[in-house]
Amino acid sequence: MAYLAPIHRASSIRYAIKCHFIHTDRESLIIAKSNRIEIYDLVPEGLEQVAHFAVYGRVTGLLSLRPQQSSLDHLFLGTDRYEYFTVSWDPTTGTIRNERKAHDVTDRFQRPAQAGHIYVADPEGRLLGLYLYEGIFTAIPIKRQSKGRGRHAQLQETELGNLDDPCPIRMNELKVINLAFLYGTNVPVLAVLYSDSGKSVHLATYEVNVTKRAVKDPEFVQWGIKANNLDRGAKILIPVPDPAGGILVIGEQMVSYFHHERTAPMRKPLHEPTSFITYGKIDPERYLLSDELGHLYLLLLIVDNNKLINMRIENLGEVCQARAIVYLDNGYVFLGSHFGDSTLVKISSRSPRTEIVHSLPNLAPISDFIVLGTEVGGEEIHQYSAGQTMVLICSGGFYDGGLRSVRSGVGVQNMGLLGEMSGVQSMWALKRAGLDDSFDDTFLFSFAHETRAFSFGADGEVEEVEDFENFLLNTTTLAAGNVGVDKLVQATPFRITLIEKATNKVWDWTPPNGAKIIMASLSGSKLVVVLSGRVCLLFDLSGDSIKQVASRTFENEVSCVHIPQKKPDFLVVGFWMPASIALLRIPDLKSVKEEHLTVSEGSVPRSIMVANMEGDGPSSLFVGMADGEVLTYTITKDSSILSDQKRIRLGTQTVTFEALPRKVGDDSACVIATGERPTMIYGEEGRTVYSAITLSQASSVVAFNAEAFPDTVVVATDESVFIAKIDEARTTHTQMLPLHQFARRVAFSKEKRVYGVATIRNSIDTVTGMESSSCYIHVIDENFYDKIDAYELHPNELVESLVCASLANPDGTFSEKFVVGTGIGNDSNEGEKGRLLFLELGVDKTLRLVAELDLPGSCHSLSMVNGYILAGLDKSIDLYRFSYTSGSLDVSIQRISSVRAATLPVDLSVYGTRVFVGDLVKGVMVLEVVEGDEGENDKLVEVCRQYGVSWVTALEALDEDTCISADSEGNLVLLRRESTGATDEDTRRMRPLSEIRLGEMVNRIRRVNDPIAQSYVVQPKAYLGTVDGGLYMLGLIHPDYFDILMKCQVNMAKVVKGIGDLDFNRYRAYNTKGIQPEEPFRFVDGELVEKFLDLDEEAMKMVIEGASDDDNSRIECTVSEMKNVVEALRRLH
Repeated sequence: MAYLAPIHRASSIRYAIKCHFIHTDRESLIIAKSNRIEIYDLVPEGLEQVAHFAVYGRVTGLLSLRPQQSSLDHLFLGTDRYEYFTVSWDPTTGTIRNERKAHDVTDRFQRPAQAGHIYVADPEGRLLGLYLYEGIFTAIPIKRQSKGRGRHAQLQETELGNLDDPCPIRMNELKVINLAFLYGTNVPVLAVLYSDSGKSVHLATYEVNVTKRAVKDPEFVQWGIKANNLDRGAKILIPVPDPAGGILVIGEQMVSYFHHERTAPMRKPLHEPTSFITYGKIDPERYLLSDELGHLYLLLLIVDNNKLINMRIENLGEVCQARAIVYLDNGYVFLGSHFGDSTLVKISSRSPRTEIVHSLPNLAPISDFIVLGTEVGGEEIHQYSAGQTMVLICSGGFYDGGLRSVRSGVGVQNMGLLGEMSGVQSMWALKRAGLDDSFDDTFLFSFAHETRAFSFGADGEVEEVEDFENFLLNTTTLAAGNVGVDKLVQATPFRITLIEKATNKVWDWTPPNGAKIIMASLSGSKLVVVLSGRVCLLFDLSGDSIKQVASRTFENEVSCVHIPQKKPDFLVVGFWMPASIALLRIPDLKSVKEEHLTVSEGSVPRSIMVANMEGDGPSSLFVGMADGEVLTYTITKDSSILSDQKRIRLGTQTVTFEALPRKVGDDSACVIATGERPTMIYGEEGRTVYSAITLSQASSVVAFNAEAFPDTVVVATDESVFIAKIDEARTTHTQMLPLHQFARRVAFSKEKRVYGVATIRNSIDTVTGMESSSCYIHVIDENFYDKIDAYELHPNELVESLVCASLANPDGTFSEKFVVGTGIGNDSNEGEKGRLLFLELGVDKTLRLVAELDLPGSCHSLSMVNGYILAGLDKSIDLYRFSYTSGSLDVSIQRISSVRAATLPVDLSVYGTRVFVGDLVKGVMVLEVVEGDEGENDKLVEVCRQYGVSWVTALEALDEDTCISADSEGNLVLLRRESTGATDEDTRRMRPLSEIRLGEMVNRIRRVNDPIAQSYVVQPKAYLGTVDGGLYMLGLIHPDYFDILMKCQVNMAKVVKGIGDLDFNRYRAYNTKGIQPEEPFRFVDGELVEKFLDLDEEAMKMVIEGASDDDNSRIECTVSEMKNVVEALRRLH
């Protein structure tokens, strides 16, 4: 019943390594993003992605190992479902190959490790170690030839270096902080950093010998290094290779070095206290460290006579808070981040010490977001794939925090402004006649009463010319272009001019009887013009004159005309009334096909374009209507049949077309539709794709290939003209507004066109090392992202919630105000308190506090219902009325109703008068605002609830009885009230309609409105933002397609095998400690289903036919019909 698909995949990076995975002669960078592995090569321009693959599980560990018979490294991957496996690269096929299939080490009777999953590898290649549960270390020996008579004595060479069976070993330490294997030991030695019940930090080392496990259970044997009461902030262990050896413990105030031959450790205090996150090794004597503030440090070990004699720490500067550091080569370092963009940095010995070379954008963590659509008829419409919807995200953390706008579309990069020219009607790129050059050197602009020409030099110099090749520049131009290699033509309302450069000959043609040319179209040597609205003339310009080839007079007035650029053996004419088009044969202008257009009353065709969307495919005919609708047809080879009519609306204004070349060496083209919503139309895998262009407005876009500006376009807007590069296809575009603070909440004021952003700024006292935070409410301009104002909260006051609400003014009118809910920390035993703040936006858009209300607890969530303020406090959901006392400026904030919460209401969502409450532990409760009796206040009444335990992190109402809920385990549940239940108890119960495991914790869900999609295969209903930076679309499946999509998912899971032989159904099945079904329940994973289009024809047939032993698995449709369904799904996001 429900459908889930990614808009933006998770971008947080917590794990990264380098190894010889693809190339024998150089190392590649391997990074893990949630359930996705990406492989990059270091190139002069930065990082180049060479491969990627998805994993049916969230990656929690990433190591490399080299089997003895392999010339390439293998990857060892661990998942959050306690499975591990190994894969390798197949150079022959260029694909991923399974080596060790997934092995499950789940133990449901053990307690998961507090530090999370830790994976370590013995540097001598003897052992891998997993720490997944408290008090249990899982050793995985790597097979080696044994000198004895055991089972490894006579291993085959192909087995050497592979993984042996896992072996659990009991540990005394329960609160492990970190683990590391030491270098240069005869047997594997594991260093354990742990804390005790008093939170003191200690270090212990143990020999890990599993060679005799067939005789007795393996156990840890105490080794030579042991230390107690270390720096309480110590988190990092760095094993030091020979010659120095030993191990480093990195704390918040000092770095300690331990060696089994030293009687006392070496300690190096830090200049300033800081909390380190991770490290990366450059060589045995140099290490990079990253701290919480985003600083990068160099730790230098000074070794003399194979002994460490001193340590030095240098601050290299501020880059990003890295969770993974990988030193690549020649000073290049990759910093993988969770709280900011991951970066490739060049380290230098000169100032500045670091230079960012390449960035990988990251949205994580998404703490809040809002969806901004397009106003149509007073209703806000959200259509993300059409490029008309922007998602504004509170993204990042600490110094890397800020706002990011995310939208879909074809990217346009502005390369330079040509001038502030308004009123451009048409444009043409020209080559001067007689020049057999592939580059354009002149650009012509047509206005209402004049034409202007600009010359482009090879060095990029631009100059407007007063005269251009006998062209009339004192009137508008209807068509212009090159004819062959030595002629130029211009068509104006009063004359056609043909110029031959080699001979300086000029031919003119003027309309007879004072007629006027009202439109023209040029293709090669063929020119068609329309006189006085009804007369169509065709000219041949290939000879030594302007030769009229044919003429035709129509009964109806012509509204537009077009000659195709490719194979111009016909032309297309559009008519005003009745709205219709006709295909006319060239050269006699006889009608080949006439088509009456079924359109809304008064709408007429205003632009026509014929283009070949894919090189070897049929041509497509596009008809742009005056009301913003676009009709498309497929044209047969003989141009006698128009088939496969489709419609799409690109706004409410007239649509016009321009064709652009798509690919070098290919005849395919894309079409730019300009108007209210500039859109690129292009072919992709046999389908036509409509993608918005990242331009707010464009009146014309024309291809331009000047020597100084190759493969560009010229864009005209209402006010200016500029040169730009345009992408070939739709991608997700992000724009960052750095705030250098943790952006926690965001709201939008439609009246003032500003954003309200709640932020947290963290700072550390350099003397005491104590961390403090301050909270602010910022006002940011909608268009330019300028910071207008900021309001600071009290010390120790944390902003929890923020909404923009229309509230009363003293004069009885209403205006939007920001309502802020906070929590105030208290060192005493009285518990937390909070405040409700009401901030008004002045004429200059600055903030003014108009009222505040002290609360008995933190205000975790806010919403508006029926004009009331709804607040989720520590133990209750309260309803407040905001008003002004009659005849005064005093504000009255009155609590009129309250309902006790089970534990803590983390999220609220309102649909009409229904209030959906997400409880921290007890799932979803539904309330309703009921009108009070005469003289009494309205009140909140419970309608129904979800019974059972569910640790809700976010929810959103989809209608008055349905909501989507997300929990801390990464599950999504679509819940619905049984409003027609047989008993009262049934109607008071929320039951699950669909369940799936996303695998990422959702922080925010926002409802979207797309009424146009009601008849689609899937209707988008909400967007979801996750901790890992993922943005997802949730939709409801149309009943007619539910069976098709469910069977497609089941069959795709059988045809598309998971990496490591992981099972799709287990991966996506709802998962909690108490409930673990075998597959998702009535939920379709769009990422899997949409891979149908990537299959070959044989695999597609297998999916349609289903399993041979199960008649119910066959999909009742053809391959072609299934492709159309999946293509429609892809267009949604």
